[in-house]
Amino acid sequence: MTKRCDVARHAKERMGAGRCFGLCMIAGTVTAVLVGLTSCTKQSDATQGEAAARQLRRVNVVLAEARMMQFQRVLVLQGNVQAKHLVLVSPRVPGVLNAIYVDEGDEVAAGQTRLFQTDSLKLVQAVEMRKHAVAVAESSLREKQASLENNQADYDEAKYAWDRYRDLYEKGAASNDEMEEMKAEYKRCVAMLKHARALIALTEAQQAQARSALAMAQKALADSLVVAPITGWVSQRYQEPGEMGSPGQPVLRIEDPSVVEVSVYLPAQFYGRVTPQQTAMHVIVNGVDLGDQIASYKSPTIDPKLRTFEVRCLLQEPPAAVAPGAMAHVRIILEQRMGLGVPNDTLQQRGGRTVIFVVHDQVARMIPVEVGLGTDGYREVTSEALTEGVEVVVMGGFFLEPDSPVRVLREEP
Repeated sequence: MTKRCDVARHAKERMGAGRCFGLCMIAGTVTAVLVGLTSCTKQSDATQGEAAARQLRRVNVVLAEARMMQFQRVLVLQGNVQAKHLVLVSPRVPGVLNAIYVDEGDEVAAGQTRLFQTDSLKLVQAVEMRKHAVAVAESSLREKQASLENNQADYDEAKYAWDRYRDLYEKGAASNDEMEEMKAEYKRCVAMLKHARALIALTEAQQAQARSALAMAQKALADSLVVAPITGWVSQRYQEPGEMGSPGQPVLRIEDPSVVEVSVYLPAQFYGRVTPQQTAMHVIVNGVDLGDQIASYKSPTIDPKLRTFEVRCLLQEPPAAVAPGAMAHVRIILEQRMGLGVPNDTLQQRGGRTVIFVVHDQVARMIPVEVGLGTDGYREVTSEALTEGVEVVVMGGFFLEPDSPVRVLREEP
């Protein structure tokens, strides 16, 4: 009985130990599974964290295409609009200004419009005096011509007598005294005829002189009335009637606004870059864009004091806002050519070189470039690795290094 009880107790202990072992095995298995799950979760989180970190390290950039365009080297200047044809009208003869027939703003026609009159009374009197001098010379010539006819008659008579007495003398019918007397009379008549002819020549010369003086007086009288030398408008009036006028002292300024020139002065170092009939000038006057004009004139010399030279372009029939005296904004196009261009913000200085960044497979690639002309926010670049249509980094490039990962952002249109 006691033995069976011991066996039963021993069996119960073994069953209890088995249950404990089983429970321990189950617990260990569960723990192992939980540990494995935890390890996998940590590895997955690490991978995702690294991917997120790489994503966070990407630089946001904006791209723009490199494109072929025209580049220009320009010089921006201010100039003046001036009339191509203008004159300062002054008297041709000195004297008091009797009348001025036009005022500022009046339109005048060349060769037709009277401008002003200078002291005509004195000049009219001078013309009358010269006419009288011509009349006197003409009367004197007629008198000398009559005297010549008289001397010619005396000469003819003396020559006839001399020839007759010479025949008589040869036949012995005339004495020596008679011959000498006839010879003296003949010589006197010859001298008188020569004198009369000389007086005729002198009087003719005096007559020509008087006529020339009359022509000069008439010219002075005609010049006292000044008419418009060109067609245009009176822009300024410098004197008034009653004032003394003299040659070289302007009374009126006349300008023709139908043809104007834009004049600018350039520094001497650009003299060789400007060629008349070739160099383009972009002109804006009073907000009116006149487009590209061609230089029509370049001064043949450089001002030795200012070291500048003048360039002009001609404008035919300009708009109403483009008037002489207006200020002109001018862009002189010194050089222009086609080239590959990128925005100015694309260029960066790295290691003493000019570089740009392009994107390939979401990675930034640095390309060294040579820089040329600049126009309208673009710069000409040359590189064997850069062609038209390639997208370059225009924003975000300052944060880039070679092979930096990037995220391309697209600007909204």
